[in-house]
Amino acid sequence: MSFDSPNDTCFRYRSAPLASHVQYRVTQDALIKQDESGATIDKVSLKDLATAYYSSRQFKQIRMEYLELVSSDGKQHRISLNSPDLEEHINSDRESYLRLLLTLLSAIQNAQVSLQVYIGENSRWRFAWFLLGLSTLLTGIGITAAAVLSNVAIDRLIVVTPVMLLLSFIGYLITISNLPWKNPPAVTLDEFFSLLSDESNVQ
Repeated sequence: MSFDSPNDTCFRYRSAPLASHVQYRVTQDALIKQDESGATIDKVSLKDLATAYYSSRQFKQIRMEYLELVSSDGKQHRISLNSPDLEEHINSDRESYLRLLLTLLSAIQNAQVSLQVYIGENSRWRFAWFLLGLSTLLTGIGITAAAVLSNVAIDRLIVVTPVMLLLSFIGYLITISNLPWKNPPAVTLDEFFSLLSDESNVQ
């Protein structure tokens, strides 16, 4: 990876279809979030970074993703994008978002920061997803058990049971993939760079 020229380090995109534009600037030692006038809103020192989390989830036609940077003092900064999953048309916001992440990764490596990127939610959000999955699982099992024990008519039971079993299965998948006592898998900067490059035309 190599750091891009300063002329290519300002990025502007919509973080969601109806949201206003966000603007970032990447320098050799910092990530800077700016307002419309170019004034600094937030600044993250690359040398102070301790770890990072990357998450990408698909909800119907919307891709929800973020890179969360965690500094050694515990401060967190999230670079997020919620974008339509377009196959036939160019998604210019996601293109700018990926360019931002790839340039940022190059700057982090050039700053000689040893950083692991966890592919998944941080512990706080993993716990939230764990609770959601567990409640979904228990709801599916509970409704199915209640229907059986209350002597519901067979024709209704045939309709309800597959739906509740599917709900339970979804809850089970969410639960086991977000166990709060386990860290998500981690990759190196080079591996993460390659992962993002595979999704982008940016080289």
